[in-house]
Amino acid sequence: MDAGRAMGWAVPPSLQESFPWLLLPMLSFSLLGSPVSYFFFIAALFWCCDVRLGLHAALLLGLSAGANDTLKMAFHTPRPYWIDPAVTAYAAESSFALPSAHAQLAAGFWGFIAVSLRRRWAQVACVLLVLLIGISRVYLGVHSPLDVVAGWLAGLAVLVAFLLAKARLGARIRTWPASTKVVAAFCLSALFPAATLLTLALQGDWQVPLSWVVRAFAQTGVLIDPQDPSRSFLSGGLILGVAAGMAWLEARDRTLGRVCRSLLAARYLTGVAGVLAIWYGTAVLIAVAADGACLLWYMQGALLGLWIAGGAPALFSRLGLAGEK
Repeated sequence: MDAGRAMGWAVPPSLQESFPWLLLPMLSFSLLGSPVSYFFFIAALFWCCDVRLGLHAALLLGLSAGANDTLKMAFHTPRPYWIDPAVTAYAAESSFALPSAHAQLAAGFWGFIAVSLRRRWAQVACVLLVLLIGISRVYLGVHSPLDVVAGWLAGLAVLVAFLLAKARLGARIRTWPASTKVVAAFCLSALFPAATLLTLALQGDWQVPLSWVVRAFAQTGVLIDPQDPSRSFLSGGLILGVAAGMAWLEARDRTLGRVCRSLLAARYLTGVAGVLAIWYGTAVLIAVAADGACLLWYMQGALLGLWIAGGAPALFSRLGLAGEK
C-alpha cells in the first residue's frame, strides 16, 4: 500500500472522506466522460450541428480510444482500489489504469470542439468539463492523479496530431473516390487492434497479480479482465463505420439541411432509437459469444458508426426530416 502511494497510484484519502456530498456530481461527470456517452454527442454533431464536424470528432474519438487501449496494455498498471484497501471504489472498472481513458477522450474530444467553435464561452465550458471529468475519476477511486494527468497529455497529443494531419491531408482525402476512402479507413481501423494485440504478445508470460483481482472483487463484486483487447476493436470499428457511412452519404448526395427545432428534436430522437437498438442488440450477442467476441466488438463499433454517419441520415430523408440542402 505504501509503495503504491509512493508510485503515485493512490487516491488522496481526504478527497473522498472530506467531501461525501460530491459523490452524485462526480458520478454524473464520470458518466458524461464514459466512452458510450460520446456516441450520443457525435450523433448530435452529425444530425443537429454540422456533418463534417461530426465526422472529424468521430474519427478523433476512435483514434484516441484506440491509442488509449494500446497505452494501457503497454503500462499495465493497477487502479488504486486494486492495490490499496484504504481507497473506496465508487465505480467498477476492468481495464488497466494508465492513462485514464476518461481523461484522454475528454481532452481530445472537447478540446477539438473548443478549437472548432472558437467561442470563448464554449472554450471555457469545454476546459471545465475536461477538468471535472478527470477529477471525478480520482474521487471515485478508479484512477490516481498520475493516471488522469497522463490521460490529459495523451489526449492533447492525439488532438494535435489529428489537427496537423487534417490540415495537411484533409483537402486531398476529400477528392478520393468512396472506395478509396473506405479502404483507407479499414486499414486505419486495424492499426490499434493490431498494436494492442502486439503489446499483449510482448508481455510474454506476465499475468495479472491475483492480489489485484481479489481486492477489486472484494470492493465491487466485479471480476477484472484488464488484458481483454476488445475495447480496441470497438474503436477500430467506429473508424471504419463513420468513414464508410460518410462516403456512402456523399456518393448519393444526401446531406442534412436546416430544419425547425421540433423537427430537429424528432430527427435526434429517431436516430438515437437506432443507436440504442444497435448497442443493446449487439451487446446481447457479445454477452453470449464464447468465441469471436473481439470481432463482435468491431462489428458493434462499425454498425454504430455506419448508422450515425449514413443510415440515420438516409432514414431522415425518407421521413422528411432531412431538411433543405
